[in-house]
Amino acid sequence: MLIDMIQLISQHGVLLVIGAWTLYFFFTFFERKTKKDEKTREDFDSILINQLREFQSSMLNYKADLSELKKLILNKTNMSVNDFEILCNSQNNMMLLQIQILFFQIIEQNHINKNNLEITLKKVQNIVDSVINKSIYNLNRLSYDDESIKLACKVQEEQKQTILESMEQILNTYVTSDSKFKDLDAKRSIEELMKFVGNVLTTEIYKVINE
Repeated sequence: MLIDMIQLISQHGVLLVIGAWTLYFFFTFFERKTKKDEKTREDFDSILINQLREFQSSMLNYKADLSELKKLILNKTNMSVNDFEILCNSQNNMMLLQIQILFFQIIEQNHINKNNLEITLKKVQNIVDSVINKSIYNLNRLSYDDESIKLACKVQEEQKQTILESMEQILNTYVTSDSKFKDLDAKRSIEELMKFVGNVLTTEIYKVINE
């Protein structure tokens, strides 16, 4: 997953990859939901602008991390403590970003309701399992202290259940909601979840590094 994402971003740029998908979502949702409501159009326009500003700010940080990340992947010698911390945090960010994008796609493409909720939850579980397992596989390939790698992998594995349980709650709320903005609400919830998990992962990796 990590190498695939790096190649994609290297070819097209982080802002282009994330920004293009984000623009597609917002404009599609915006046009569909607000055709006859000019006030809502203005509100959504403001939301869109703020979202893009946030993406621009966060994605600029990824560029610096990814530059270091490429060097580390190509480096076959033992890496420094600082290098290991950079790689772990960057990979955690990439892992959560991919989960978020794939969850957004499920919301957009599957017309989720009570009848297909169980199947949808299974899809979500498969996605989360696959993305996290690939991330753990990449960590295990590193040339670093075995115990630290083992602990870093454990940190990712422990967050899997938190992600799955929270996603199930988000989808249960989604299928029972009568709001015309429930797509947007679900996506905001998943963004908040990924930020929360990201902060937990960063804290736990810091503990691993300093043990």
